Amino acid sequence: MKYCLAAFLLLSLGGCELVGSDDTLPIRLEADADAYQPGQEVELTLFNNSGRTFMVSGTLCHALLQQRDGPFRWTPIYRDGACLDVGFELRSGNRVVASRQLPDSLAAGDYRFMYTLNEAKVEDRYSHIERIEVFTEIFKVENKQQGNGRLRGSTS
Repeated sequence: MKYCLAAFLLLSLGGCELVGSDDTLPIRLEADADAYQPGQEVELTLFNNSGRTFMVSGTLCHALLQQRDGPFRWTPIYRDGACLDVGFELRSGNRVVASRQLPDSLAAGDYRFMYTLNEAKVEDRYSHIERIEVFTEIFKVENKQQGNGRLRGSTS
């Protein structure tokens, strides 16, 4: 039953392409560690090897932090303040790197960042926007007593 529900949800997303973190994916979003503490900075890298060009924000300030709230449920954690940024073209073969600070008040748990790319397309005199959502791998936020966040690939 779980698999039927998951398949239904994926099929019902329609024009929204979901992309996770995997070295073979043409578009991916990566965080620099697998664990953090509240208030720590996360370095995000958005890779584009898709053969396409997207408009993106240079600071990735629109990357949305999400907290796991169940097996298939993610709750957005909205940031305070304005997101002032300048957009630019992220061409295939390039990447953008930016830092985001986690809120000091984050509870321990599983989190990820989501970033939405938009590509304008014109087909047969009709234009539309293709929306692609990319996600970091899931990372842990730990209480200060639990440790200092570990970089990916480190052995600690």
